[in-house]
Formats: sequence, structure tokens, C-alpha cells
Amino acid sequence: MAAENFPLLKRDRRTIDSRASALRLAEKEKYPDFGVTFTYHNRGGLRDYWTIGATARIPLYYSRKQRRVVEEAAAEDAASRERYSSDMALLFFKLKDAYLRATTSARLTRLYGEVITPQETLTIEATTAGYETGKIDFLSVVDSSIKLLNDELTYYEHLTKYLKALAELEPLVGVELTW
Repeated sequence: MAAENFPLLKRDRRTIDSRASALRLAEKEKYPDFGVTFTYHNRGGLRDYWTIGATARIPLYYSRKQRRVVEEAAAEDAASRERYSSDMALLFFKLKDAYLRATTSARLTRLYGEVITPQETLTIEATTAGYETGKIDFLSVVDSSIKLLNDELTYYEHLTKYLKALAELEPLVGVELTW
């Protein structure tokens, strides 16, 4: 999907097509070019007449002039293909990097949201109940509350990292990604 929708690769494909056309056109310059002309002459009050002619363009200086044009077109064609492969490699690197960050952040978000934060909530309930019965000191309740707040903060940090990674992936694949 990214290889089809990434704007830089679309540009590179169009460049490759134009360079290939320029190369084919330059290669055709080594062949003779023949033409036929037919002209009708209307001379008013005089008698009309027709002219038939032939043209021939022969590349006498191909080895000195046109060959260089073909070499230049071939070099530009090869350069555009190399640019395409370089941009493709860069795209896949960016995709892999953003994908790994997104999946890692998604796993950590799920872990904090489904496992750690609920456990901390149960811990704070248990320490509050222990404090109310006099078995646990107030510092333990405060410590559990701080730990719960830190874990919730970490949850939102990982959620933010996940959404940022998705936002980085969207222009690469060319579609809107939802979480």
C-alpha cells in the first residue's frame, strides 16, 4: 500500500517513465529519417500545379554527436531508477521504524490499561481498607496513590507515543489509520 501511495515514489515512477521515453527517442536518432511531401499551389488566374518531394535526414555525425545524447539519456534513466530504489529503501525503513514504535507503544498501552492500572486500583483499595482498620499507616496509602497516578501517567504517555507513530505512518501509506 505504501509503495503505491507514497507521493515521492509516484514522482519517481513518472520520472522513470519520462527518462525511458527520452532514451528511446534518443536511440531513434541514429536511424535515417525519410519523409514525403505533397503540396498544392493555387496561383489565382494562372494554372494550378502540384509539387511532390522527398526528404531524407541521414545522421552522418552519429558517432560524434547523437551517441553522446544517447549516453546522457541512458545515464539519466539509470539515475532515476537508482533514485527510485533509494527512495523505496528509505520508505521501508521509515515504515518499519514507525510500525515498531506503534506496536511497542500499543502493547505497553494495553499492558498499563488492562493489567497494571487495575492492579494498582485494587492495591489502593486494599491499603485504604487497611488504613481504616488501623493495620497500615497513612504513608502506604499515599505511596499507593502516587504509584497509581504514575502508572496512569505512563499509560497516557504510551498512548500518545502510539498515536504519534500512527500519525507518522499515515503519510507513508497514504490512508488514514485509526486506533
